[in-house]
Amino acid sequence: MRYRLEEKVGEGGYAEVWRATDLQLRREVAIKLFKPGGSEIARASDQAAALARVDHPNVVRVYDVTVLPHPTEGDERRAVVMELLGGPTLEAILEGPNLLPEDARRLCYGVLDGLGALHADGVIHCDLWSQNIQLDSDGTVRVLDVLYRGTYADNPGAFERARREDIRLLARVLTDILGHTSIDLPFRSFRARVAEQGDVEGVRRELEGVWDARGAGSHPADGGASELRSFTDYTTNVVESGEVLCVNLTFQTMPATTALGADAVAREVKRVVAEHPNRLILGMAFDSTDSALSDNFYGGALEYDPSVGVVMGLDDTRGNWSFERDEDDYLLLATERRTARGIQPVKRWFSVSLVFSDEPNAALARQSMEHEIARLRARGLDINVYVHVGDRSNRATWQQMEAPNGKFMVAHYDASSGATTPLWDWNISHG
Repeated sequence: MRYRLEEKVGEGGYAEVWRATDLQLRREVAIKLFKPGGSEIARASDQAAALARVDHPNVVRVYDVTVLPHPTEGDERRAVVMELLGGPTLEAILEGPNLLPEDARRLCYGVLDGLGALHADGVIHCDLWSQNIQLDSDGTVRVLDVLYRGTYADNPGAFERARREDIRLLARVLTDILGHTSIDLPFRSFRARVAEQGDVEGVRRELEGVWDARGAGSHPADGGASELRSFTDYTTNVVESGEVLCVNLTFQTMPATTALGADAVAREVKRVVAEHPNRLILGMAFDSTDSALSDNFYGGALEYDPSVGVVMGLDDTRGNWSFERDEDDYLLLATERRTARGIQPVKRWFSVSLVFSDEPNAALARQSMEHEIARLRARGLDINVYVHVGDRSNRATWQQMEAPNGKFMVAHYDASSGATTPLWDWNISHG
């Protein structure tokens, strides 16, 4: 036996990740053991082949594809052997203290160069987000876990469309990184400009514009223009609005970093939650002219739902991983939610909305729900599913389906048990 599995270090919907030893070459490796299933076995081979042909310092190295016995279950599993990375994931980094701008710059360009190397070899990542970006032991950024979906060699049009989707995912990642610094940046417009680029070189030009505007290498310790400001220049007003307690922060000046501004909102919401743990609580940030800071305020809207017990972002401006896809029968909106920064314990889940042009019948709604849960469960997160009716291209027309008992959630998928629970019957109406 060439590989000895030492310790399970992670698990998702499709596979387990083990720290292992390559007894032949006498080195530590990471081994992804895929769970039983024909499609997963085929995907393991394709994924490994896609990554193995890319040789770049910002892409994880794949060493081998083999079959190994599971150390506790005993059955044989398809396995992908990769280099063992000793550093944290980008997700873990972004849950920690704010980054110095030069560290953020290194992260941004590492991700950019890794994705560029994949595209240069004709590989589309398809699943670029903070958990699939990790540092090695010397701090080098590595892109990993390509969600390989086939070759584009004979279909350049499909490659171009898929590459643009990768760029949209990259725009989210870069915005997450920069939003965790003291850099004063209009994040929504930055992300929109990056998402419009056709390739990584266009994104590189957008990034260079960020650093050129603030001066190469400058950071708060240098006394540059992006010094952190204190948050003594805001006032908090808690008001009743029906069943909701509204926590409104009014800033006299725009916070130097929108990520820190979100921290201020989270801090005030957390304080009010401690005083009123059974109330629905909404936190918002405003400037002194009473205009919501939504266009340039990364994560200003937070909500505490006592039935869930966590503080969550109201929309994707907190940097939650999200995407949309237009199916034949419905529009899918999927967003990874997480507890707000500074709120413990940290929880993560998927919020999935299915938008139908007309009210779906029971069979269509159930089939669509099960189809999307099957696609997303590989991430290993709980999934909450909602159904809306309206014009897919006009959010203002969307009406959320509501059961007679007032519940909006159609179904819940529990990642720990793998079970999907319909939360009410399909005799639903919209309201």
